[in-house]
This record gives sequence, structure tokens and C-alpha cells, in this order.
Amino acid sequence: MKLKGEVAKRLTIRLDAAAWGVVEAVARQLGITPAEVIRGGVHTLSDRLPPGWRERATAPPPGLVAELRALRLEVRRIGVNVNQSVRALHQRGAGADASVLSQQMAEIEAQLDELSGEVSARVCHDGG
Repeated sequence: MKLKGEVAKRLTIRLDAAAWGVVEAVARQLGITPAEVIRGGVHTLSDRLPPGWRERATAPPPGLVAELRALRLEVRRIGVNVNQSVRALHQRGAGADASVLSQQMAEIEAQLDELSGEVSARVCHDGG
């Protein structure tokens, strides 16, 4: 069943005596190898799976999607803070209180570092 240009993958499986007996009997009856019986079973199964099974199998966990949306909202809020600080700097010109702006930028940087740590921890924890 290998298609031209397709890379073959090797899989080692363990079967109990009953399952091996079925595979062996089918292989003997059809005059094919046990590996062909297994490949045929996989092919048959793929035709019987419900629509959308591939998408569901690769979709991220539902909780992760909600958490990423919440993190996106936090990043957006941080961006709003940055824009407000820059706007204040431009409005005040040279007379702007540099220490206040510096403090705000330090707070924003700390928030971004914290957020980055949360995202990294979540991605590593969920296998992504």
C-alpha cells in the first residue's frame, strides 16, 4: 500500500495470544503475511472512523485554548499600557517625568516576562 514518494514507517506491536491467533489465521487463510493483515486492518479502520476524526485527534486540549485566549488578552492589555506610556511621552515632550515612564516600562517588562514564563511552562507541560 506504499505510495510513490511516501516514506515508510516501522512499528513494533505486541499482541496477546488470542489477537496473534486471529492475525495468523487470517494471514494463512488469505495467503498473505501477518504484516499485511495488520495494514489491511488499519486501512479498513480509517474508512470507518467518523468525519472529522483527524481534526479532533490533532486539536489542542479545550482548556488550553481558553488559557491561550486569556493570555492573549493579557498581552493586549500590556500593549495598551505601552501605547499609553508612549502617548504620554509624546504629549509631554522633553518635560516628561522620565522616572515615571521608566517605572512603567519596567512594570510592563516584568509582566511580559511573567507571561512568557507562563506560556513556556504551559507549552512544555502540554507537550506542544
